[in-house]
Amino acid sequence: MKPDRIPRVGLVSLGCAKNLLDSEVMAGVLTKRGFEMTSDPANADALVVNTCGFIGPAKEEGINTILDLARLKREGRCRRLVVAGCLAQRYAGELAREIPEIDAVIGLDEVERIAEVLTASGRRTPPLRADQSVTWLYDHTTPRIRSTASHTAYIKVAEGCDYPCSFCVIPQIRGHFRSRDPDSVLAEAASLAAAGTRELVLVAQDTTAYGRDLGIRHGLARLLRELAQVEGVAWVRFLYAYPTTLDDEVLSAMAEVPEVCRYVDIPLQHASRRVLVDMRRPGTRQSNERLLARIRDAVPGVAIRSTFIVGFPGETEREFRELFDFVEAARFDAMGAFVYSNEESATSHVDEEVISETEKEDRRARLMELQRGIALARHREMVGSVVPVLVDGAAEESELLTAGRTEGQAPDVDARVLIVDGDAPAGRFVDVEITEAHPEDLLGHALEGSVAETVRVTAATA
Repeated sequence: MKPDRIPRVGLVSLGCAKNLLDSEVMAGVLTKRGFEMTSDPANADALVVNTCGFIGPAKEEGINTILDLARLKREGRCRRLVVAGCLAQRYAGELAREIPEIDAVIGLDEVERIAEVLTASGRRTPPLRADQSVTWLYDHTTPRIRSTASHTAYIKVAEGCDYPCSFCVIPQIRGHFRSRDPDSVLAEAASLAAAGTRELVLVAQDTTAYGRDLGIRHGLARLLRELAQVEGVAWVRFLYAYPTTLDDEVLSAMAEVPEVCRYVDIPLQHASRRVLVDMRRPGTRQSNERLLARIRDAVPGVAIRSTFIVGFPGETEREFRELFDFVEAARFDAMGAFVYSNEESATSHVDEEVISETEKEDRRARLMELQRGIALARHREMVGSVVPVLVDGAAEESELLTAGRTEGQAPDVDARVLIVDGDAPAGRFVDVEITEAHPEDLLGHALEGSVAETVRVTAATA
């Protein structure tokens, strides 16, 4: 693709925040090489879709998106369609065979080669192998064009995973666990803060294991304390804690350092001992209850989020009920539930599932309805209180509402604070009086003035 004018590229990013970072890197590389990015796929000379391939629904979304873009290519101005990401890494050959409109499939080690792939001619479908070791990981020198609000940024601190969870294919796709150098992370944080970023969100497949492969003891705790000292940073939070690597040093940093958000995202996956053993996950219901108590004792006011899988092979109604009772007792501030996806290359794969998709969905719905009630009760406790809120900007529902988040609410996944009136400019901290509670959101009005940056902000559940 070698047009006389500057080529326009439409980039569609699917999946998690970790995937979004790879998309931002591709946008940065393309912009540096002279391409123009467009948010309108119909107006693009080339289309790139960065896919997720973790579970069935993500794969289905990826295929449908590719087919939509293939139609645009047939009918419009697009001359080149490239597929990247986890789905590409996992099913390169199948994608190339089944969808002839695809011009190139690139693996996870080739993210920074996107410009070269777009300027090449002919089809490019390298034989990516399931056992191919992925080693790429960006650093602070890698070009990156942010797609999130300027005041909030994700930082990927590590890549890959070494845990053997039976339901998960991420280690097969993204390779062994590997941490970034802490100096690189700090350099990126300083650059982001200088550009106006107030909140840093650390992500990885196994964030609490950060630094272990580099020989750094208590690596995440040290990194959190160092990031909190970066000028301009008001909040630092991390996602995806693992139960056995969430250590006391991390909790101490959370309790002692005002800039480290009192927020723990810790996927526990289940409560039944038998199911957890088959999942190759640590713990039992009792040990997880002790873990939650330890977190809450160490970090007063902490908000805890967890996720669970329902319909795992062989899960009985009694085992699901044990999970249900555990969630009811745990009173998570936020929770997600997913239906088991029977991935063909996962250790947990079975030739024939006993639990129907209908029953899986019913269990997920029952668990989420329970959590809605818990969230509503916790939110009602906040009515009448005044909480510091980081303002994200106009709410999608209405321009008359402004969306923001407390310390206990992570971007994109948690409830929000909807501000109905008062001065609340995006990127600023404002005091909000909570006036109304709903399961998904809180409503309130902004009080005059902004919150001092050094004040310990209050978690959503405090």
